[in-house]
Amino acid sequence: MSYIDKLKIIPESHINTSKSLSVNDFYNTPYMKPDMLTTSLTHLYGQQMSQALMLHQMTIGKAIYGKDLSSIRKIAVNTMEYKWPIMGRIFRNGICSFSVYNPATTPNVGLGQEKFYIYVDVNVFDKHYTIESPNEYQVRLISDGVLDQHGWRYEAVCQNSASIPTTELQGGVEWAQMFSVNSEEDSDETGHGYRVLPGEATNQINLLRASRSYKGNVANKKLFIDVPVSEGKSSKYWIEQDKFFFDLFWMKAKETVMMYGEYNKTRSGSIALTENNASNAIIRVGAGLLEQIPNTMNYTRLTYDLLRTIVMDIYFSNPLTAAQSVTLMTGQGGMEEFDRAMKDYLNSSAVAWNTTNDKVVQGQGKEMSVNGYFTKVYFIGGYQVQVVHNKMFDYGFRASKSEKHPVTNLPLESYRMIFLNNSIDNSINIQYVCEEGREVIEGFMPGMTAHPAGMPSSNIVVTPRMESSFHRAGTCGIALLNPCYSLHLKYLVA
Repeated sequence: MSYIDKLKIIPESHINTSKSLSVNDFYNTPYMKPDMLTTSLTHLYGQQMSQALMLHQMTIGKAIYGKDLSSIRKIAVNTMEYKWPIMGRIFRNGICSFSVYNPATTPNVGLGQEKFYIYVDVNVFDKHYTIESPNEYQVRLISDGVLDQHGWRYEAVCQNSASIPTTELQGGVEWAQMFSVNSEEDSDETGHGYRVLPGEATNQINLLRASRSYKGNVANKKLFIDVPVSEGKSSKYWIEQDKFFFDLFWMKAKETVMMYGEYNKTRSGSIALTENNASNAIIRVGAGLLEQIPNTMNYTRLTYDLLRTIVMDIYFSNPLTAAQSVTLMTGQGGMEEFDRAMKDYLNSSAVAWNTTNDKVVQGQGKEMSVNGYFTKVYFIGGYQVQVVHNKMFDYGFRASKSEKHPVTNLPLESYRMIFLNNSIDNSINIQYVCEEGREVIEGFMPGMTAHPAGMPSSNIVVTPRMESSFHRAGTCGIALLNPCYSLHLKYLVA
């Protein structure tokens, strides 16, 4: 075999000269390829480079507060589990847990200063204090609480009525401690007071990892089209896009676990999730933002009245939250629900909405347009709700597999609404947490390959194989210091 036969040869084209030269002959030559209208990549599903980076440490402030990172406090902690002190209600009521009286056979008790029993769930009342029922029946406690199998039992006498209906003593009825009245000279000491000690809240830090590897000379290979390598930038080097996608997936994973993570440590302190290797090491998952919000409701159609009820229920109960600005974080579907709710309210008989206002309708003749949409509402007392668009609910990992709305075809996740109390006790309510010294750690394992820009250039290799790899590990968590004045509103299809 000759030397030339060993070469990879594309044979020349032979054209029958009895035929006219055709464009098909031209297309069939190895030196012809279709023209490219542009070298810029067309994104069939839109730009996906910055759709959901809303809870990552660099963008969390924009998502929740509508401003930059300066509004978010980042705390580096020494352990993978972190705690913070909390204080519950200083004054709480007692709820009837049991009754020895049957309203059908004993409709009233306490006549003629007859003593009777009242059972409550917690030992929150003091001897010689007056307590009051929802229907404003007042009784005086004449004994300390005694715990038995039914709850805390107190002995009482009527105070502002001749007797008391036994329906006031049935399970679920809530009583409040009011005051202590006593005789002039011969009163006994009262109970020694119900005390509330500070508690603590606990969460865990997540440890995330990601890796990429490449072989040979792939770092120097070019495409003949432009591919995105960062927001607003492009390159013909495919490895540059791979590096960008690596960062993109890293940040999306980070924000996803801080939103949707579910705490996996049991009350007994055990964690079932472990590594699938010889170490059998536990894997911690911290509670994300959703799991930390205790107040949850469902809705099928948002209304002005429902919004007002939510604000009053959550914030009115605490005088310190007066005139609060509440952030409503939601997706495109939730924004549309909010806008429609406001317009429905304005179109109702309760309010006259001037649609001829140039802020609502613009144009003239056949060229008319409806202008603007609602993103804020004020309520009596100075409360205001400000809508913030969180694209994670539209394009995040959970939204990508969410069921679709039967009318709008938006993900049902897009209708999720999170009402957030932005500040508490004059400090930022939401804290970004990481492990001290390990917020992000990166490592490069060079082999016998060409390296892309940004990687260390050295003749030192850790493997003789023509393969290099890049590794990243990091820690993250989120703490809602006071979750009591936030609410998670879940959407249900009607």
